[in-house]
Parts: sequence; structure tokens; C-alpha cells
Amino acid sequence: MAGRTTFAKLQREKAKKAKAEAKRQARSIGDAPPVVEEPKPQPVDAGSSSRPPSPQELLILVERLQSDYENGRISDEEYEEQKMHLFERVNAG
Repeated sequence: MAGRTTFAKLQREKAKKAKAEAKRQARSIGDAPPVVEEPKPQPVDAGSSSRPPSPQELLILVERLQSDYENGRISDEEYEEQKMHLFERVNAG
């Protein structure tokens, strides 16, 4: 019995082949594949005022910090430093 191939699977295979072909062409020319550079994330800041962040602001800041860390945009040290800064701001209130 022959298996049925889904459209999504065909699209994934087609994209994989296109990517491999682009890499082959880049190597044959001697160029490296183009590197897309992401902008450096700004430090997480809960605002310049001395008040602690609101629950909504805190949630947004924590989500942004976690996303930057998980995507490799910030190092372990930067993550820990910014996390501690957020905790200090919350505890100051």
C-alpha cells in the first residue's frame, strides 16, 4: 500500500532542496551564505522612575528578557544581570 504524501510535507521537502541548492551555489562561487544579523537587544528596563513596574509592565519585561535569552541574543551574564535588576525594582516598591 502506497503512503499518501501531504502537501505540507511536499513543501518542506521542496524548501529543504532549495536551501541545499543555494548553499551549493554559494560554495561553488566561494561566497558564504548571507548572514542575517539581528539587532542587539536593548537592556530590559522597567522605566526610569523609582516606582516598581506594574504587573503588566513586569510581565512584558520578563517575556522580552526570556525571549532574548532563549534566542541567544543575550549571554548568560547579561540575562542574570538584567533579571536581578528587575527583581530589585520589584522589591523596591
